[in-house]
Amino acid sequence: MSASGIGILARRGLRHTRGVLIALIVGAAAGGLAIVTPAIAATWTVQAGQTNGGTTAADQFNAAVIGINTGDTVHWTWFSNPFGHEIVSFSQTGGVPDWQSPAPLTGPGQFYDHTFTTNGTFTYYCSIHALRSDADPANIDASIAAGKMVGKITVTSTDVGGVASLPDAAVLARSTTASGSGGRSMRFFVVAAGAAVVTLLVMAGWRKWRARTADSPPDAD
Repeated sequence: MSASGIGILARRGLRHTRGVLIALIVGAAAGGLAIVTPAIAATWTVQAGQTNGGTTAADQFNAAVIGINTGDTVHWTWFSNPFGHEIVSFSQTGGVPDWQSPAPLTGPGQFYDHTFTTNGTFTYYCSIHALRSDADPANIDASIAAGKMVGKITVTSTDVGGVASLPDAAVLARSTTASGSGGRSMRFFVVAAGAAVVTLLVMAGWRKWRARTADSPPDAD
């Protein structure tokens, strides 16, 4: 076979390979099979001193019950009561709370953040307006129903975290990223964008090779 014939076969093979690569990339973007993106951590706001599920001042947490993802952060922020609110975990190690605000939140702009790195259900209370026993896992649901200043956080490792109820529109502004379906849409956008970049790189490399091949004189038989 002549060198020109071999070159024709090579170019046909490359066109076939290019088609297969593009199909694989598009399929990965559509199905999310080959390109994996990590879960996106989020920050969830809980109002300290606001009616649970409402907007008025009260010695409660809003939202009192939230569900988040491992790695998410809960952001407690002061809403009302100048006497303050102190966030304290029910769980203890050696008689010391596993996490708590370093000082009571007593005014606008004051907050306490805690990042949850393990799965599970975590309860907490305001040590100024509730008792530790109110946040006992055996009592927590009844305490929340009774309007006591306690809260429950369920941490899972599935998808991006979400909340049972949003205190107000500021929650969305406090989030480090979109949540729920928004988070899934964002990850799909990242996947699609990545697939598009890979496709462009493959196409550019193929065109560059074709240009060099076209400019090269054929070998003698």
